[in-house]
Amino acid sequence: MAAGPTAKTTLTYTITNTAALPLTGLSFSDPLPAGLIVATPNNLNNGCGGTVAAPPGANSILLVNGSLAANASCTISLDLQVTATTAGSLTSPAVVLSSNQAPNATAAAINLTVTVPAPTFTMAFSPNPLGPIGPAPVTGTGTLTFTIINNA
Repeated sequence: MAAGPTAKTTLTYTITNTAALPLTGLSFSDPLPAGLIVATPNNLNNGCGGTVAAPPGANSILLVNGSLAANASCTISLDLQVTATTAGSLTSPAVVLSSNQAPNATAAAINLTVTVPAPTFTMAFSPNPLGPIGPAPVTGTGTLTFTIINNA
């Protein structure tokens, strides 16, 4: 996914339990890469129970004591704010999910590409044309205007 500086993006965690027994004590800690923070408002939606610590402005997300029924899935989603001011890739590290019943599971690292759009640059003469073209030289005053717009 790509986003520009100051953009908001939604991060979604999906936990799937393929076992025939419920899982309790679900927990993970996800440190966000530099250039990303939890947005204000965070629009947190926790369908996995327990407590999600992700206050606006935080640079990490934490799930503690979640639970999940047998053969079920749940999701946690929240908004993040891009604070990076240069183009590049922000890599969120692999996240380890633990529970009281099952071995740890690891979600792969993910990337968010920050793009910075090029500025718009134009120039124009005013008035244009300056005067009639004839046998005599054209005289008068004109203005050359440069316009630069920062699209980032």
